[in-house]
Amino acid sequence: MVLYLPGLLYLFLQIFVFGIILCMKARRRKYFVLRFALSAAAGLGVCTGLNFVHIGGWRLYIFPFICNFGVYIISFKISWFHALLFAVMAYSVQNFIFNTAMVMSFIFGIRGAVGAWLMDILIVPIAVAYYFFVKRLDYDAALQKKNFLMLAVCAILLLLVYVLNSVLPGSDADAAKITARSMIALCILLLQWIVYLILGRDAEKSEKEEIEKRMRMEQEQFSRLRENIDVLNLKYHDLKYLLKSSGNSIDEAESDDIGKLIDRFDSFVQSGNQDLDIVLTEKRMTSEKFDITFNVIADGKALSFLSHGEIYSLFGNLLDNAIEYLQTVSDIEKRTLGLYIHRNGNFVGIRQENYCAEVLEFEDGLPKTKKSKDYHGFGLKSVKYIVEKHNGTMCVEQNDNCFTVNIMFPTSDL
Repeated sequence: MVLYLPGLLYLFLQIFVFGIILCMKARRRKYFVLRFALSAAAGLGVCTGLNFVHIGGWRLYIFPFICNFGVYIISFKISWFHALLFAVMAYSVQNFIFNTAMVMSFIFGIRGAVGAWLMDILIVPIAVAYYFFVKRLDYDAALQKKNFLMLAVCAILLLLVYVLNSVLPGSDADAAKITARSMIALCILLLQWIVYLILGRDAEKSEKEEIEKRMRMEQEQFSRLRENIDVLNLKYHDLKYLLKSSGNSIDEAESDDIGKLIDRFDSFVQSGNQDLDIVLTEKRMTSEKFDITFNVIADGKALSFLSHGEIYSLFGNLLDNAIEYLQTVSDIEKRTLGLYIHRNGNFVGIRQENYCAEVLEFEDGLPKTKKSKDYHGFGLKSVKYIVEKHNGTMCVEQNDNCFTVNIMFPTSDL
């Protein structure tokens, strides 16, 4: 049997479609359009040239696979491991469609041109369904690591496709071979699902590791900030003593300057929780720098169940997100930021709100921005991680140009 041009190119394009769907969340390499066009053209050229090579058909199946693998690794910022993974998965989906078309043709007695078109008819709805299924998966973080369990699953997938192409020629349609094709199609479907589960698990693991890494860095930042605040407190007391003991020895201008510095120190937040005071004082100073009105009503004692690092990470991320956006607001009067912490019965409530005219898109309960795939990277994800760690709930919403984060912690967990 010889596989000619139309079949070979069609195979390449089918694998290509599903491979690109899988790669759509991967980062693109520099000069992506050029790389993509040249590598795809090269793949088409190779498959065209193979039309003149008389080799057993099943042996030619490997070339569309290799060409697609080349397109993925040349055009996208993925490792050879994940390029191989996507090529195998795309190849297996194409083979699943082929098997399904063969089985349906046999069951319903479809022959001739209609039978040949059945695969074309199936590929469209399956491609659309595949697109929306892959779109829902959050496996971007999983692309940063190699999972050899997935490699083993891919090897099984590739072996199934190889066996199918070599042992069960497309022209055979007796009941036994149709049953075999049905079983292999189901196996391919099952193994595809296993790969997606592994990708999802790896994504969750990578995200958790990244959040914990950020929290360790924030803990170090908090330690340095705490040391700086301690030094400032000493300077504050020295200035008060200097002003009190100097009498009339300091001229009026210098006395006013010292007085302003003391007033600034007197504006330090005092919530009853030293760690929270340090964070809020830092953010208040930053807010003043950008003419942001920062209102705080906080019962810091209610947060005794949170560690030093958790307080810095939770409130630092909440307020940094708001301050970063408010800096871009041209109307100074609208640069408002509020933080309210209170104990209410069996719960401790936290409410952070700020002006926000930008219409935000939400995904999985968290907002996204145009400039970033995730809303300020892992900022709100870090907050959510801490909230869920203490069995709390978190609700993020936007109404009437007001962006709000509401957090509730059960006191039974304190």
